[in-house]
Amino acid sequence: ANGLQSVALRDNTTTPTQSLLLLNGKYALNQADKFAGRLGALQLPPDETLRLAFRWTWGREPSQQEWERATQYVNFVAGEDAPAIASDKLSDFCHILFNSNQFLYQE
Repeated sequence: ANGLQSVALRDNTTTPTQSLLLLNGKYALNQADKFAGRLGALQLPPDETLRLAFRWTWGREPSQQEWERATQYVNFVAGEDAPAIASDKLSDFCHILFNSNQFLYQE
Protein backbone atom coordinates (compact mmCIF):
# COMPACT_ATOMS: atom_id res chain seq x y z
CA ALA A 1 0.00 0.00 0.00
CA ASN A 2 1.03 3.58 -0.52
CA GLY A 3 2.62 4.84 2.69
CA LEU A 4 0.71 8.10 2.43
CA GLN A 5 -2.74 6.50 2.34
CA SER A 6 -4.70 5.07 5.24
CA VAL A 7 -5.23 1.30 5.00
CA ALA A 8 -6.56 -1.24 7.46
CA LEU A 9 -3.56 -3.55 7.25
CA ARG A 10 -0.05 -3.13 5.88
CA ASP A 11 2.27 -5.91 4.78
CA ASN A 12 5.31 -6.58 6.94
CA THR A 13 8.47 -6.51 4.90
CA THR A 14 12.18 -6.45 5.39
CA THR A 15 13.97 -5.18 2.38
CA PRO A 16 17.66 -5.61 1.57
CA THR A 17 18.00 -1.85 1.77
CA GLN A 18 17.04 -1.89 5.44
CA SER A 19 19.67 -4.52 6.24
CA LEU A 20 22.34 -2.74 4.25
CA LEU A 21 21.64 0.53 6.05
CA LEU A 22 22.17 -1.19 9.39
CA LEU A 23 25.41 -2.74 8.18
CA ASN A 24 26.87 0.17 6.26
CA GLY A 25 24.83 3.25 7.09
CA LYS A 26 26.52 6.19 8.75
CA TYR A 27 23.79 6.44 11.38
CA ALA A 28 24.22 2.86 12.63
CA LEU A 29 28.01 3.15 12.63
CA ASN A 30 27.83 6.48 14.47
CA GLN A 31 25.49 5.04 17.10
CA ALA A 32 27.82 2.07 17.63
CA ASP A 33 30.74 4.50 18.10
CA LYS A 34 28.73 6.53 20.62
CA PHE A 35 27.67 3.41 22.50
CA ALA A 36 31.26 2.17 22.62
CA GLY A 37 32.35 5.58 23.88
CA ARG A 38 29.72 5.46 26.62
CA LEU A 39 30.89 1.99 27.66
CA GLY A 40 34.57 2.97 27.50
CA ALA A 41 33.99 6.07 29.61
CA LEU A 42 32.91 3.83 32.49
CA GLN A 43 36.46 2.44 32.64
CA LEU A 44 35.31 -1.02 33.70
CA PRO A 45 37.35 -4.20 33.32
CA PRO A 46 36.93 -5.75 29.84
CA ASP A 47 34.68 -8.59 30.98
CA GLU A 48 32.33 -6.20 32.77
CA THR A 49 32.29 -3.90 29.73
CA LEU A 50 31.19 -6.75 27.47
CA ARG A 51 28.57 -8.01 29.91
CA LEU A 52 27.16 -4.50 30.22
CA ALA A 53 27.04 -4.17 26.42
CA PHE A 54 25.00 -7.38 26.23
CA ARG A 55 22.66 -6.27 29.02
CA TRP A 56 22.06 -2.82 27.54
CA THR A 57 21.45 -4.07 24.00
CA TRP A 58 19.82 -7.45 24.51
CA GLY A 59 18.40 -6.99 28.00
CA ARG A 60 20.04 -10.17 29.27
CA GLU A 61 23.32 -11.87 30.04
CA PRO A 62 25.03 -13.66 27.15
CA SER A 63 24.90 -17.43 26.85
CA GLN A 64 28.15 -19.32 27.28
CA GLN A 65 28.62 -19.60 23.52
CA GLU A 66 27.83 -15.90 22.97
CA TRP A 67 30.29 -14.99 25.72
CA GLU A 68 33.05 -17.13 24.25
CA ARG A 69 32.55 -15.66 20.79
CA ALA A 70 32.49 -12.11 22.14
CA THR A 71 35.69 -12.50 24.15
CA GLN A 72 37.35 -14.20 21.21
CA TYR A 73 36.32 -11.34 18.93
CA VAL A 74 37.71 -8.59 21.17
CA ASN A 75 40.86 -10.65 21.87
CA PHE A 76 40.95 -11.10 25.60
CA VAL A 77 40.54 -14.02 27.94
CA ALA A 78 37.93 -13.42 30.62
CA GLY A 79 39.22 -13.60 34.15
CA GLU A 80 42.80 -12.72 33.26
CA ASP A 81 44.29 -9.33 33.98
CA ALA A 82 43.59 -8.09 30.46
CA PRO A 83 44.14 -4.57 29.17
CA ALA A 84 41.15 -2.48 28.15
CA ILE A 85 39.40 -3.39 24.92
CA ALA A 86 40.67 -1.38 21.97
CA SER A 87 38.15 1.34 21.14
CA ASP A 88 37.82 0.27 17.50
CA LYS A 89 37.17 -3.35 18.54
CA LEU A 90 34.58 -2.24 21.09
CA SER A 91 32.87 -0.05 18.50
CA ASP A 92 32.79 -2.95 16.01
CA PHE A 93 31.43 -5.25 18.73
CA CYS A 94 28.65 -2.78 19.54
CA HIS A 95 27.82 -2.60 15.83
CA ILE A 96 27.58 -6.40 15.78
CA LEU A 97 25.19 -6.34 18.74
CA PHE A 98 23.01 -3.73 17.02
CA ASN A 99 22.80 -5.90 13.90
CA SER A 100 21.89 -9.10 15.71
CA ASN A 101 18.44 -10.65 15.49
CA GLN A 102 18.30 -10.51 19.28
CA PHE A 103 18.46 -6.70 19.14
CA LEU A 104 16.29 -6.20 16.05
CA TYR A 105 13.39 -8.53 16.83
CA GLN A 106 11.41 -9.17 19.99
CA GLU A 107 11.12 -12.78 21.03
